[in-house]
Amino acid sequence: LQVKCERSSSPEDLGRKFVTSGAKRFAPLPKDCLPSCPQYKRNRREWADRCVKEIEALNLKPERKLIRDDGLIIDWTSAVPVCPDTLRPETLDLAATIVLAHQTNAWRPLPRVCRTSPSKLQSVATKPTPERPA
Repeated sequence: LQVKCERSSSPEDLGRKFVTSGAKRFAPLPKDCLPSCPQYKRNRREWADRCVKEIEALNLKPERKLIRDDGLIIDWTSAVPVCPDTLRPETLDLAATIVLAHQTNAWRPLPRVCRTSPSKLQSVATKPTPERPA
């Protein structure tokens, strides 16, 4: 019996995508926001305001909100790319940071080093000064 060896795909291999805008759905509607409740319109506004605060707590900017019979949808934007499932910016662990630094440095050209000859270094070191005559 021969088992085929396949490389497992890790999340890093799949290339996580980050977004700067999207929509978040809050559902279901709380019972006091249903039309059967006498104050349902006021309750919906208060609930929507609490949901907007949740979005703002994630450093996202709410753009629009839509309350429907099945829930609330808030469109949002972000100045920083965020992960679509957590709505949080990318955070790297130490291992991922080292790998990213290695990849970044591999593509950078080597820095130019100013090389002076030993004779020039010696002449600078033995140059007469008022404190030390030649």
